[in-house]
Amino acid sequence: MVEDVTDTIHPDNATLAVRAAALFGLSSAGIDCISPDISQPWYDNGAIINEVNFSPLLTDEAVAGRHLPTFIASLVRGDGRIPVEVFIGGPAAFRQAQVRQQTLVADGLACYLTSHDYTLSPTGDALPLTGDRMMERGTALLMDRAVAHLILAVHNDEILHSGLPVDRITALTRVDDQLVSWLDTSAPLPGASRARLHAVLEGYSLRTSGS
Repeated sequence: MVEDVTDTIHPDNATLAVRAAALFGLSSAGIDCISPDISQPWYDNGAIINEVNFSPLLTDEAVAGRHLPTFIASLVRGDGRIPVEVFIGGPAAFRQAQVRQQTLVADGLACYLTSHDYTLSPTGDALPLTGDRMMERGTALLMDRAVAHLILAVHNDEILHSGLPVDRITALTRVDDQLVSWLDTSAPLPGASRARLHAVLEGYSLRTSGS
């Protein structure tokens, strides 16, 4: 049985646990303390820390359930999302996306830009990633905590086949209709497929601009 001692633990014992976690550079940890009375300070009753767990066990016990919302909220900024912008079109779309990226970088944001097969870091240098699909590259970037803003440059209809790596777009900019087929990049994208692609992206977008 788990007993909630949040309201009875002595402040100095709580401070000791925080210090122990900080000693190992941990933002969250499970600190095992052996004490005859947790309401008394550790230096008065011989209490000791016998273990520091870098992966604390958050059970489905009622005690954990009461504190989990506050704990999770402390780890997540805002709603836990980063802005994702999409530029759609041919080579001009990628160039506009680069300009937007560098504007955001100048404002201090770690903005990354990727097309279906080419990715740029905030410095403007090519970032080697495996895969030649927007889904693969976008997913890899979303898993990188260094990414604070993401720009996707869409040149073909890949997402009609594999979907987007995100479920929401902050802003969509339609640059031109110089789109090609994902299966044959030498072939222009037919009008019907182009219309479907635009419709799908607009369904994801909170704001749309361009032609």
